[in-house]
Amino acid sequence: MGIETTPMQTGEEFTAKISPEEFEEQFVKQTAEVEGHSFEFVKVEPEEGETISDQWVVFLGGFGAGAEEYRAEIEDLARSGRKVFFMNPLKGMEMSEADSQTLAEFDVPETIKNKTAEILKALEFAGIERADFIGHSQGAILSSLIASLRPGMAEDLVLNNPGGMHGEDSWLGMVSRTGKGFVEQQVVNHERKQVDPDEKARVKSTFKSVLKGSEMYKNPIYRQVKEIPGIYKSNIIPLLEALKAKQEGLDEDERTKTTLVTANKDRTFSPERIEDEIGFDTESQEAMEKALETVVDSYVMYIDKDAGHEASIYEKSGLTAQVVNEKFMKEGQISTQQNISQ
Repeated sequence: MGIETTPMQTGEEFTAKISPEEFEEQFVKQTAEVEGHSFEFVKVEPEEGETISDQWVVFLGGFGAGAEEYRAEIEDLARSGRKVFFMNPLKGMEMSEADSQTLAEFDVPETIKNKTAEILKALEFAGIERADFIGHSQGAILSSLIASLRPGMAEDLVLNNPGGMHGEDSWLGMVSRTGKGFVEQQVVNHERKQVDPDEKARVKSTFKSVLKGSEMYKNPIYRQVKEIPGIYKSNIIPLLEALKAKQEGLDEDERTKTTLVTANKDRTFSPERIEDEIGFDTESQEAMEKALETVVDSYVMYIDKDAGHEASIYEKSGLTAQVVNEKFMKEGQISTQQNISQ
């Protein structure tokens, strides 16, 4: 059976399972300390009886991003009836020798290992043993490591505009692509403001949200010298291949379904570069499926004229919730009000 590929996917607006007031009350940063190590997270949970699953969605953000940047996605998931645990560590903590040994053959940067170790400790603290994982950008690298280190922990693994799937990269290349994409987004925002009276307020609100939530101001030297190299030096393709190969030997309740989600206008980690690295052949559907199915189970592209690396910040939400909730939608456990067209 070939891999499931979808060239365009719409978002969904779900019948709300959590009120705006409840969401605001719960959407706050919490701090916990375990064994002398403190970490920050956000937990949002619809009231008992409103959830469609007892299983958490673990959302791991990208470089320098706080929960505020992913507010729309977190709220969308909560409205659909999912419990959400958001986290984005900075320096992390030392990984155990056993886990380091497991990852030895994959040449994982130390910064990425340390962040993964902190997330694992936080999940243990929160009592989360099995979850659906959504990782954006750097968060996709961390999610992939967790799924590989803890068989059975990840049911759905959604890699949203993932880092670590480009092959060899460089500081200059990654930063310049990101900068260019950001400038292009601002041009789009300016053009929209000229034709849409409501757009000015939306753009202003978005920037206030980003500035409020951003973690970029923390340890700027560390971020430049250690964290960015940790991202562009990561290669998760061998890790995903190994994870995929393990699935047939696992029990049903231990298996992981991996979905790759890319945005057609993403410059930072462009779908074209990811496809090239995997061995994607646009001239042959059969060759494309064969190459992709060694790494992921399904592939969705978010097609929108402005859908870039940070599309989750600037654009409508819905796609990640739809992908991670697909099983519940098929079972009729989620009622929808309307489709959001692209």
